[in-house]
Order: sequence, then C-alpha cells, then structure tokens
Amino acid sequence: MVTALKRLALLPGRRGLGGEALVNAVLRALDAPEASSADIGKLRAEIVNDAELAAQYERNVPRLLEISPHKQIRSWGERMARPIAMAGADIFYVLPRILRPALVVETGVASGSMTAMLLAALHRNGFGALESFDLPAVAGQRSMDWSVKNEDEIGFLVPAAYRDRWKLTLGDATYLLPRAMEGRTVDCFFHDSDHSYEHQIFEYALALKHLSPRGWIVSDDVSMSPAFERVFSDTSTFFHRDHPNVGIAVPNWSQGE
Repeated sequence: MVTALKRLALLPGRRGLGGEALVNAVLRALDAPEASSADIGKLRAEIVNDAELAAQYERNVPRLLEISPHKQIRSWGERMARPIAMAGADIFYVLPRILRPALVVETGVASGSMTAMLLAALHRNGFGALESFDLPAVAGQRSMDWSVKNEDEIGFLVPAAYRDRWKLTLGDATYLLPRAMEGRTVDCFFHDSDHSYEHQIFEYALALKHLSPRGWIVSDDVSMSPAFERVFSDTSTFFHRDHPNVGIAVPNWSQGE
C-alpha cells in the first residue's frame, strides 16, 4: 500500500498539495472563486472549535480506543492537532462550507468520522442534505479491522444536533444506489465503501452519471486498486499532502468527460 501511495502521489500533475493550495485548486477546477487565507483559516477554526463534534468525540473515546488502541487520542483537540485530521477537515468541511452542495451522497459510514464533518458543514450552511449508504462494519470484510456492535452504532461520532440533514440507509450500495439516485443530481459524491476494483469502478461511473456540472467526487483509499487512476486519467484530480490516500476528481464537462 505504501508503494501505491507513493506512486499515486508522485504522478505528474497529481502531487499532494497543502491544505490551502488544495482547496483553491479544487475551487479553480470548479470555476468557483478562490478563498482567501483568512477565510480558510476561519473555516478551519470553526471545526476545531465545534462544541458538538468535540463533545460527541470525547463521549466516545473509550470506544475509539477499543477500535484503534494504537492511536491513543483522548480529546477532540488532540485529534484535530494531527495533520491528517486537518487534511480531512479541508476536504470534508472547508470545501462543502464554501461550495454549499445541495445533495451529498456517501457510501460507507462506519464510525461516522467524515460523515460528522460533512453534516457539520451542511448544518452551518443551513442548506443541503447528506444521504449515506452503509453495510454494518465487520472485521475482515471490505478492508474493515473492527466490527460494529449493532446497527445503531453506525455513525456514532455524528452529534444528534447535526442529524436532521442526514438520511442513513443500510444495505448493499450495488443494489441501493442506482434506485436512490435515479433522476437526481448529486453535487458531491464520497466513496468510502467496498474498495475492490470492480466496486470502485461501479460507484465512480454512477457518480459521474449523476454529478452536477459543478460537482466533485471524493474517494477514500484510492491506493486499494487502480480504479481511481484509470477512471479519472483525463480528469482534474487532487490529493492532499497530509492525506494522499484520499483523491478528489473534478470532471471537465467542456471536454466531454
């Protein structure tokens, strides 16, 4: 996996960017105005100081330590001080705050770490909805190394205050997504479910079919298969320097993509 990460990160035009550079590169690709350093800083401060996210995270520290005992992160502040967490905030909070998506579709929830950031952004925007699709995490399946105790534990990091813009559907995205997305336009599609080549190809293709003209696709674990590289070979793609395993694709519709 490390070799694949290095290969993806070093491809021409796909070098990992720092947070502010990444945000503005995506905005430029979407023909949106760039954000100032001050504005990006304010948005980062919003999530670092988010009382709802902090309280929900810290209530669940015992469970998080059980799931990932090697991390030993015991507070929200400690978590957000890590470069990889702030990279996630740039991708899943700062960009949605600026771009104000009407509909975000997510596959794969697990603890709800990224789900919570997306919902916090929609909450502060006062606009938009998130529809998530997930199968309960089972250790050893679909690259998961832990199991949920029950279905109610899915998304346990999402605060109650941010759940009003969230619809969670449990089941296999292969069967659920085509029907759920039929006749609809998606502004942001986030893949974080089955990372097999075949399933990634399926989700990327479906996302492209339903993506709005100003939409963007985010995929976790792009190093798990060559799918992201192959599907988006002629597409503007971006990687965060501190989280290069997440890829962002912005189709160039003017070139027929």
